[in-house]
Amino acid sequence: MLYYCSPYYRSNVYSGANKRFEEFILQTIALDINFKIIVLDGNIPPIVTSDKCVLIPSYLAFSRFLLWIWLNFAFIFLEKGVVVNDFKPIPFFAYLKHDAYLLIHDLRKIIGADGEIRGLIGHILICFLKIFPTVITVSKSSKKLLVDYCGLLEKDIIVSYNGVSSLYQESFKQVYRDIDVLYIAHFEARKRHVDLLHAIKFINYKITVCFVGVDSGSYQSLIKTINYLKSLGHNIYIYSNLHEDELISLYRRSRIYAFPSELEGFGMPLIEAKSQGCKILCSDLDVFKEILDGNQYFFKTKSIISLTDILLKALVDKSDYNEVFIDNRFLWIIIVEKLLKDINIIKA
Repeated sequence: MLYYCSPYYRSNVYSGANKRFEEFILQTIALDINFKIIVLDGNIPPIVTSDKCVLIPSYLAFSRFLLWIWLNFAFIFLEKGVVVNDFKPIPFFAYLKHDAYLLIHDLRKIIGADGEIRGLIGHILICFLKIFPTVITVSKSSKKLLVDYCGLLEKDIIVSYNGVSSLYQESFKQVYRDIDVLYIAHFEARKRHVDLLHAIKFINYKITVCFVGVDSGSYQSLIKTINYLKSLGHNIYIYSNLHEDELISLYRRSRIYAFPSELEGFGMPLIEAKSQGCKILCSDLDVFKEILDGNQYFFKTKSIISLTDILLKALVDKSDYNEVFIDNRFLWIIIVEKLLKDINIIKA
């Protein structure tokens, strides 16, 4: 039995982690693998029937500690199998009965953008990782951080990239690109929306900018700057909770996809935007350099001056856009089959 455990999965929220969870379920069904998912009650993915679910009481979402205790005891009573879990701290009872793997999307709870361990919580999580070292992470860059900062051995870490949905390959057509800059990311400090907004102040002609994301703590601090840019004549649009087809439409309408984040484990919107022909403008994170290949501009992370310079160059660049293309590294069927071989669900 294969278990996908994701207590913080939300069926109505756009995020890279949520999309990965759904894509893995979809491909696992296609491969006819016996599986169950472990999610909060009320957050069953639409592609999953109730008999494939182990439901966590919804009230436990308000206490990470109680949720951790519940998961530990749940794993004792579940049929023995292989567990892929993205909840931290690690529910260690899973390792007593099952072959268990911790999926790490990024290391923001452990390592800050400045490279320092994040206090007591960071050190506790590192201790858990050393005791239970079987880890799946989404990039070689994250794997290197786990080795360098957490003391894990390379052999204990599996790299499993994120991918692009097959929807991005269907019915592609070039449309008029009426959006100058698009950024899809939750509004939280590490995503550095503020840097992009400040860079736009230096654009002396009207541009159209779209942000897509829910507020994760930083939106209120941006409102004043957004209103100021509107007063200068720029068109600034804010969207949230869009369906996948709506996101695809935005990618296809956008000239530039901007990603000024200071800390990422992967960066799924980059490969989605690239697949739809957008020019990419992003911070010079190692992981972004790992997953991108051509048709992008890199700027110095957290540098408004560098970002402004690159943004100006990208806006005046009139070169042709790419046709729809997805690197084989980022096809979900290939990603899922590889991981299931790595964790011995299917034969290599």
